[in-house]
Amino acid sequence: MSVRTIEDMIDWVEQNMEESPTLDKMADHVGYSEFYCSAKFHEHVGIPFKEYVFRRKLTLAAESLIKTDSLIIDIAMQYGFSSHEAFS
Repeated sequence: MSVRTIEDMIDWVEQNMEESPTLDKMADHVGYSEFYCSAKFHEHVGIPFKEYVFRRKLTLAAESLIKTDSLIIDIAMQYGFSSHEAFS
């Protein structure tokens, strides 16, 4: 798998962050198996796919808390958390 494909995977995740990106959808996007994508993603990024998505959602949600006047519950829901308690 080329570095460009890894970059495409990361770009796809970033563009689909509010839709809760999944490994199977990303694998379909780049045309490789879930297992192969998972292994290569972890190898190149340094953390598993699921952890990367979680960290990015948390980062984006934190930025929204700082930069907007949105309610915590609205931000939590926007980034796929089940409640503001789960987000907190």
